[in-house]
Amino acid sequence: MKFKKSTLVICIATLLAFVLRTLQIFCTIDQSTGFFIMEKTALGTFLMVSVVILCIAAAVVARFCDFQTKETEKESKIIAIASGILAISLFYEAFNEKFVFANTTWQATAMKTVGFLTAVYFAAILFSAFFGFKIPDLCHILPAIYMVIRIICSFISIGSLSLITENIFLIASYCVSLLFFISYAANKCKVYMSGTSIYMRSVLAFTVCFVTAFSNLIANATSLGGYSHIPLTSQVVLTAITLFIAAFNYKRFLK
Repeated sequence: MKFKKSTLVICIATLLAFVLRTLQIFCTIDQSTGFFIMEKTALGTFLMVSVVILCIAAAVVARFCDFQTKETEKESKIIAIASGILAISLFYEAFNEKFVFANTTWQATAMKTVGFLTAVYFAAILFSAFFGFKIPDLCHILPAIYMVIRIICSFISIGSLSLITENIFLIASYCVSLLFFISYAANKCKVYMSGTSIYMRSVLAFTVCFVTAFSNLIANATSLGGYSHIPLTSQVVLTAITLFIAAFNYKRFLK
């Protein structure tokens, strides 16, 4: 499939998934508890399954997309700016997150430590774009390690957190982000991974993260914070990750 046509299909699928997820929040979910309204459970489940299908469909389209890649040693300015935004969000999380999901001290300590180091890494990407220094290859695995810690802590705390759709989409976003950052690290470390695989993972991660982050932000904005089932810092970081993935796709996959 031609790149421009496939990009249009991916954008339509992403926006449609975003609209359906937003409708699910406003029409089928009790915003005070996060659970489905009893009489609208079937509709809510249908909308959730539809969102999942659309996200997978976007990744499948990416799999058969005809694209070209552009490799550069120096980071582009757009990726640098996205990295700076992500670094700020991670610093904000490290110093402001209460980590209410943490059942033990080690979880909070691990999140703060790895989150801080990952923030430093993305800040280094920002400065390397302007000053031209090289970041050691080993550092490129930090974002993937951060996502692993995030996923582990989320699953450990699943007993204390309600298994509401918000948490399901949040954990799904962490999982696909992990896949993306593994591909990202492989690409930066010159470990072979096909461009098709990288693009497919990045599209899937962007779609899921975009749907999760922005539907939640709209729900919180329109309810004046009344719909808040995950920490604000997690929402900010997920939004920044979405922007970073978009910047990566824009600069690496060109027609």
